[in-house]
Amino acid sequence: MTASVYARSAVVLLSVLVLQRGLLSDARIAGVALDLLLLVSLAAGLTGGPDRGAAFGFAAGLGMDLLLQGPLGLTALAFCLAGYVAGRYEGSTVRASRWRPVITVGVGSAATYGLYVVLGWVFGQRSMLSDRLWVIVLVVSLVNAIISPLALRVMRWVWHDPVVGRYPAIR
Repeated sequence: MTASVYARSAVVLLSVLVLQRGLLSDARIAGVALDLLLLVSLAAGLTGGPDRGAAFGFAAGLGMDLLLQGPLGLTALAFCLAGYVAGRYEGSTVRASRWRPVITVGVGSAATYGLYVVLGWVFGQRSMLSDRLWVIVLVVSLVNAIISPLALRVMRWVWHDPVVGRYPAIR
């Protein structure tokens, strides 16, 4: 990767982090806060492959962990796994369709949030498991799926290498 790819990924990561915690912290749908950092972590895996997805997901999760009052690294672990699995899934599929990335982001958001809650439970965060869990998972999954085309376009721009003149090959 070139320096411009690192710079673009840092700009996107910091922009989404500021947007998530600054502007959208009070914007709620059915009482549920949006999770744009999870969205860009999944989009990073889908557009850049498992390695880039894992690295970007870890950085996004660590940025979120620094702002939350939970165990440091819990979100980073969940988002790292989400980016990696999304990249592996994208690389393993043969046929492309217009709706597959959108569905992948929706299902990946639900699975990652479930993993996040299970990891929190394992690490002693008993309050993460609530009776509103299904509402949270549903809202986060639907909103992430709806706005995923924008996130995928942004992450394609991040991974575009102007020196080579093409997008990275997904293995």
